[in-house]
Amino acid sequence: MAVSPNPLLDAIKFNHYSMKRLNGRFFILIFMTTSLCSFLAIVIPLFILEHKPFALSSAPTEVVTLQLQWKHQFQFAGYYAAKALGYYQKAGLDVQIKEAEPDINSAQFVLRGKAEFGISNSELLLMRDRGEPVVALASIYQHSPLIWLVTKNSGIDNIHNLAGKRVMLESHGIELVAYLNHEGIDLDSIVQIPHTFDPLSLITGKVDAMSAYSTDEPFILKQSKVDYLTFNPRASGIDFYGDTLFTTEQELKHHPHRVKAFVEASLQGWEYALQHPDEMIDLIYKEYSQRHSRDHLAFEAQMTQNLIMPDVVELGYMNPGRWRYIGEIYQSLGMISKNFSLKGFIYNRNEVKSPVWLYISLGISLLLSGLVSFVLWRFYRFKLVIQKEIHEKNEREKQISILEKKYRILVENSPFSVIISGLDGKILYMNSRAAQQFDISQSYALNLSTKDFYASPEDRKILLDILKRKGFVQDMDFKFVTSRSSEFWASISVSIIEFEGEQALFTALIDITRRKMLSQELEYLAMTDELTQLYNRRFFLDRLQREFKLWQRYKNPFSVLLIDIDHFKNINDHFGHDIGDLALKFVAKSLKDLVREVDTVARYGGEEFIILLPQTQGDMAKELAERLLLKIATSQIELTDISLKVTVSIGVAEVRTEMLDLNHLLKTVDNALYQAKWQGRNQVVMDDR
Repeated sequence: MAVSPNPLLDAIKFNHYSMKRLNGRFFILIFMTTSLCSFLAIVIPLFILEHKPFALSSAPTEVVTLQLQWKHQFQFAGYYAAKALGYYQKAGLDVQIKEAEPDINSAQFVLRGKAEFGISNSELLLMRDRGEPVVALASIYQHSPLIWLVTKNSGIDNIHNLAGKRVMLESHGIELVAYLNHEGIDLDSIVQIPHTFDPLSLITGKVDAMSAYSTDEPFILKQSKVDYLTFNPRASGIDFYGDTLFTTEQELKHHPHRVKAFVEASLQGWEYALQHPDEMIDLIYKEYSQRHSRDHLAFEAQMTQNLIMPDVVELGYMNPGRWRYIGEIYQSLGMISKNFSLKGFIYNRNEVKSPVWLYISLGISLLLSGLVSFVLWRFYRFKLVIQKEIHEKNEREKQISILEKKYRILVENSPFSVIISGLDGKILYMNSRAAQQFDISQSYALNLSTKDFYASPEDRKILLDILKRKGFVQDMDFKFVTSRSSEFWASISVSIIEFEGEQALFTALIDITRRKMLSQELEYLAMTDELTQLYNRRFFLDRLQREFKLWQRYKNPFSVLLIDIDHFKNINDHFGHDIGDLALKFVAKSLKDLVREVDTVARYGGEEFIILLPQTQGDMAKELAERLLLKIATSQIELTDISLKVTVSIGVAEVRTEMLDLNHLLKTVDNALYQAKWQGRNQVVMDDR
């Protein structure tokens, strides 16, 4: 009989398989029973804890107050829905909704204990920095509704025209002040009028501009058939959160489940309200306020959708990076400390604090499970671990494969261009739309650098700086170049993702070339005189205002020439307006040919022209005026049957210390022109006072 070379190993194998066969089912039963007990000991308390805020029980309903920041309207539709549909009641809450009182900040009601919850805006960050214990729970409006509102007939066609105008600015419109500051407009340069919150003041001309909500006041102007313009801080990158639900640290500390229940029910109400706006309008009109008509509420509902963006952003989402960016803007205005902190300011509604008894139950369960697992460890460790790893790996690969296939189909068939690149700019993926837009094959694009597709290398540096500071880039306009060197404009959004185990940049581009060209064309028409193709009066005065401010700050000299065509009325009367138009074009071209690129030539009105000469003192300006006079006087307009000579009179003025404003300068150069005409025309006269 053969003897085993290793009888000890045979004994171990025999004992292992015998024990497995005899006691396997017994230990499996013990293990399953213990595991089930452990599972129930962990899951049941968690289930009770998680669902406690929404459980209908015999406990009394808690009464809480929500303080609005304005009067009843669609702006607060989600809270009305949560109350009407019983979401608050299901959460064990009886919510009293109070509209704002005149001249009282909603946050003060909450801080004084008169309300548990309130609605405010990004000003909450200022209060937090001042030591007030406010906590932001959920930002309902992803964009602030605050805008500047003007009528078209006011003559204000850009934000810089607000200087010197009568303006109603509400006390909490901080982002509008930041907008002015970003555009170089001193708040002291506008005339502030007490805010009536009534667009009638704007319509009747009592004020030139007013701060307003994009969801509200424009409807009244539209209804009154008054054409209007709006100036949005987002045009300068000032993008604050709008309506934000908040509470206090005390409320969150002593009633965490009540806070969570209130937030979840409120967001549920907002989800319903945004999907059923007509139903909400009926509810507001019947039970809360008839201050606004149904059409007004419908307008507000439509504009509210644009600010909340429920199809793009999760309801109530708050980005710490964006709050930090808002704080940096407040810092630039000197309104917040340099070392401001977001610690404790942003509420994490997914965090659940477990009570002590839950940890005790968990510890006992783990101890029991550990004792039994130790007994079974020698029998099943290798088998279970290996099977589990194989199963998890297969499932993970299967899920990843399904997700990759799903998202690749979505991205590949996206109507806009998508590019995924490494942090170093190397292209890792480009969808077919992007390949078509950049006129390049998808395979050839791999490993190329994204910087090769920017028309200006500086644009990519600007984008990366913003990405580092804010963590994302949204809707910025840049010019790009294709592989065949043709250029196009695109609106670009960038976010940081994980791609193939590494951090990468997900870039989406939407072609806006046609919109950009139309905008540039409209901008050109807005600043250009149609006949002479020179700048018009409005654009010139804007340039002159900027130069005047530079002179006030840095004392950089500049001069102005005012030119008038001599006896222009006789030319029109004798030869007709067509010849008169030729004379205007002739003079315009003569002026344009002799000035520098930095100079601004404009048609000032009728037969008058005006030239701004930066960094030019009076004697140099007079020399240029004499050359212009000689060039025009020694030239003539040649036509088929006539030869027409034209002369001009020119007034010259240099900005001086005693000139307090632009009107003084313009009157001075106008007087000089008058002297040139009085002395017989075809003259240059310089103001020498």
